Amino acid sequence: MSNYRTVLTKLWNDKDVLATPKDGKLLFLYLITNKLINNSGVYEIPIATIGHETKIPAETVRKLFSNGSLKNIFYDFENEMVFVKNARRYHPGGNPAKVEKGILNEYRQTTKTPLWNLFLEVNPCFKDIIETVPEPLQKGSLPLPIPIVLNNNKNVEFESEVLEVLTYLNAMADKEFRPSEENSVNIRARLKDKYTVADCKLVIDNKVATWKDHKRMDEYLRPITLFCKSKFDGYRNAKPKTGGGKETPGQAKRKQIEKILSTQAQLEG
Repeated sequence: MSNYRTVLTKLWNDKDVLATPKDGKLLFLYLITNKLINNSGVYEIPIATIGHETKIPAETVRKLFSNGSLKNIFYDFENEMVFVKNARRYHPGGNPAKVEKGILNEYRQTTKTPLWNLFLEVNPCFKDIIETVPEPLQKGSLPLPIPIVLNNNKNVEFESEVLEVLTYLNAMADKEFRPSEENSVNIRARLKDKYTVADCKLVIDNKVATWKDHKRMDEYLRPITLFCKSKFDGYRNAKPKTGGGKETPGQAKRKQIEKILSTQAQLEG
């Protein structure tokens, strides 16, 4: 890592960069110039850090990594690591022997990420001196790899349903819960109790309507609380009050969406 990076001006004529949305351009420039960038382009950087330093909302960063907007960026959500495929193309230089030594050192420190398989596809000259990691990644950025987490813990039941519920919670409550076993165990337990994904979403809707943006209660919009066995059925049946109080932002947004859908239905009918 260094405090100074030379970036070639041809960056702005690159067809992939030109096709990238505004936030994507800033994100790409940040990823090749931030203080963590190294020789290989494979390094650890949490989405929270990216959002804090670029002022790009964390959800926007997550979408840019997931929707294919960044053609040469690959993100490992499980290990919070990135691979900038053409990082050295835009800030070349350095003693070749030192660069090679640096890359080997970076590999030894971060072998936990399968992004190294992609690095070897781009840099085959390192195949003889770097062992590949066992789990190859797909082309492009990946969705949250919850099946990997669950398989490692030998808990593969309801994996797709758990991911759907956790993704819904993150979207509705503006959270970023990772698909760890700690965040998944109570959701899976309620599904084993014969509750449905719709029941889980109803609990989320009910509690988001009453707790979101509440200074003290917002922190309880978390899996360990919402899907606790002793509280779950009560939360499922606790319909938020619709009158007599101040309308929450969530309720207002929901009403706006329902109004738009109703208007579209009338026009189509």
